[in-house]
Amino acid sequence: MTHKVNMMHLFHFAVLFMLRVVQNARFNHTHHLYNSSIVRPASFHGHPTESCQHGFNVPRAWEAHSRESSGTMLFGTSAAQRIIWQHQHPFDCRSGRFLVFVAFNRGYGHGIGSTIHVIGQYLSIAISLGRILILGDGGIWTSDSFCRDALRLDKCFFEPLSSCSFDDMPAEMPALDTQRNQSQQYLQVTGPTSISDWKAVPVIFHKLLHVSGIPLDGWSYWWRCQSSAFIVRPNARTEYAIAEARRIIFPFRVSPGTISVYVRRGDKANETPGMIASDEPFLHVAESMRQSNAGLSNTIYLGTEDNATVKFFSGNTSWIVLHTNVSRYHERKSPLDHATHIGPSVEFINSLVSLDLSLQCDGFVAAMGSNWGRLINEMRSTVRCKADHPASDPEQPQGMHRVMPYKSR
Repeated sequence: MTHKVNMMHLFHFAVLFMLRVVQNARFNHTHHLYNSSIVRPASFHGHPTESCQHGFNVPRAWEAHSRESSGTMLFGTSAAQRIIWQHQHPFDCRSGRFLVFVAFNRGYGHGIGSTIHVIGQYLSIAISLGRILILGDGGIWTSDSFCRDALRLDKCFFEPLSSCSFDDMPAEMPALDTQRNQSQQYLQVTGPTSISDWKAVPVIFHKLLHVSGIPLDGWSYWWRCQSSAFIVRPNARTEYAIAEARRIIFPFRVSPGTISVYVRRGDKANETPGMIASDEPFLHVAESMRQSNAGLSNTIYLGTEDNATVKFFSGNTSWIVLHTNVSRYHERKSPLDHATHIGPSVEFINSLVSLDLSLQCDGFVAAMGSNWGRLINEMRSTVRCKADHPASDPEQPQGMHRVMPYKSR
């Protein structure tokens, strides 16, 4: 018992030490959240950043292969990534307390971006409760032969979220509840609960955020960035699959100055009636961004599931438009339906290829109403060291004030 208490003291000492390091660092830049239609630095939600020079201290963080030390990431990213990793990797799993997330094998359907964000918020709940998050079955995304017996997202595609294993969890566990069962070692969650606050930030980071200068209503955005950066760490097998897929579907190079444009179509209009139906505003914002930033070129990397959007952008002769050579559609159908048609793992790997290509760009255009658009933004602001690069949302021409679009979920 004495050994267990000492290890907990050691963990909390490490957390306080990392926070002190962050507090004593110098921060000279502002993260742009974001600019207006002419894409200039915004004054609203300006987030301080830190240099990427010292890296992330987390195994297999999805950094750029040629990361420049001059790049910047959101304030506290290096410390936050290490703190999350330490929390999820206890000295002894036998004495840990766990929150097991088993929603995806209960019929809940989420696109890839939404899946990552849902996991991120349950990671927040787990950390706040002093529990280690363990993932159950990955549902549709781990259902084909690529994953074989690796039926969890953090076993098939990503690095394990924890050193503790789902295989060691009991077959039956009580459900998470705010009033009951808190003394239980194992709790499970299958969907929204009475404490599913989708804007919650783990208490352990509150001190860091209080000294950061980040406004209170920007904390949730900061946490989404940190959780996504921790979750999206492709394992060695997935990185190999990404490289092989890219060789086939995108045998090109993303040149410096390329602008990433992501346009979500499909069934998104069904759940977001106010989304922009035209592709033209995305092109206009990219043009304004290029004119306002001398380092940007007339090359676009276009990410979209819509073949009509590809046709629109490719028909503009003033731009060089690059995109992956993958199956697309124009109907208002779910990406889950498309994944079922072409193979879930094919869609997952192709999507990671596209995400990697977007993150190699130097300007970013996407609607924050899309989970994938936000994921691009979160990853470029952390492990890809492009927090101070220009970015804009065509649906928010007065500035990207809305990076957490849900009032509830």
